[in-house]
Amino acid sequence: MIYIHNKTERPETIYNKGYIISSGSYHYFNVKRIYDQKLESPYNDCFKNVSKSIYYNQTIVEYFKEKNIEYTQNECLHSCINFMFKETNPCNKRIEKDIFFLVDNNTCIQLFIQNLSNSEICLKKYCPLECDSLVYEINLHSISETGYGNISLKSSPFYAGFNTYENVSRTFYAIRVYYQDLKYTLISQQPKIELFGLISNVGGTLGLFLGFSFISLLELFEIVAELVFIRFY
Repeated sequence: MIYIHNKTERPETIYNKGYIISSGSYHYFNVKRIYDQKLESPYNDCFKNVSKSIYYNQTIVEYFKEKNIEYTQNECLHSCINFMFKETNPCNKRIEKDIFFLVDNNTCIQLFIQNLSNSEICLKKYCPLECDSLVYEINLHSISETGYGNISLKSSPFYAGFNTYENVSRTFYAIRVYYQDLKYTLISQQPKIELFGLISNVGGTLGLFLGFSFISLLELFEIVAELVFIRFY
């Protein structure tokens, strides 16, 4: 199984992103980068800087920063389960100093993970959603070696078994990982209208239908001031 990931991701948290390959084949991994940039509140429930998400406990966010690990909510949720297990130790398991990776067939541990995942404690208390993310779109193309004969079947002291296609198919595989090109896809959200644009539109509409203008607004303040002056003097 082959994992392709950002160097700041921890391999143990990407176990469900692997690609299974077989021997006797060339495997080409075509990688494309997609950047997604969302807007913060009130447009989305996410944060450009998760360290400023004051409604969340910062324990795990600070842990990521200390270990130089790129923050994502998925990574945080995984670490939160480990963190909560470390804090409570419900299965009387030896606790490591660091936040560790829970991988055990122990029924108690599996039950703890299931109950904590269903409770959404980590989602609501420890793990804010980030606005900016990087996703790798990966296309896998495999070519059978026996069908193309790209390997010379001459005997060699290093590959003594490469004398038949059957042996090659059992013992050989090749992997090539490359970017489709150096370009990337950027998905960026922008407000449909900014504050100054909204004010301009409202003012234009008032002027069109009511004959209301900025000069009229000043005249309104002048009238109010004169009424106040006449009343008290």
